[in-house]
Amino acid sequence: MRSSLIILTLVISLAAAGAVWSRPDPRGQISTQQDQRDLSVTIYNGNLGLVKDVREVRLGSGNGAVQFMDVAALIDPTTVHLRSLTDPAGLRILEQNYEYDLLSSQKLMEKYVGRKV
Repeated sequence: MRSSLIILTLVISLAAAGAVWSRPDPRGQISTQQDQRDLSVTIYNGNLGLVKDVREVRLGSGNGAVQFMDVAALIDPTTVHLRSLTDPAGLRILEQNYEYDLLSSQKLMEKYVGRKV
């Protein structure tokens, strides 16, 4: 078992004037590596690291969901922080979930082929 601890801080730059979607995706908006504007990594003693991932995501007003793809596999979900760089008071997190590689049954199979289940 790996003793590595990875801390990921997602800092999202949100635009005040959000886009309006005529047919929103039922899964919510998906942010990928293409949205990344800055990435920095700091390595500390004791298998500890800090990853700062700055992404630009334009959100519409009201409630919505955002999925962040392309994050570290060994992330500690309790260390994830999200904030707006443009309107910190205007962003409120209602629920946060971490589901690594649960996008398809094929990815799940790839993770466990050759392993005892």
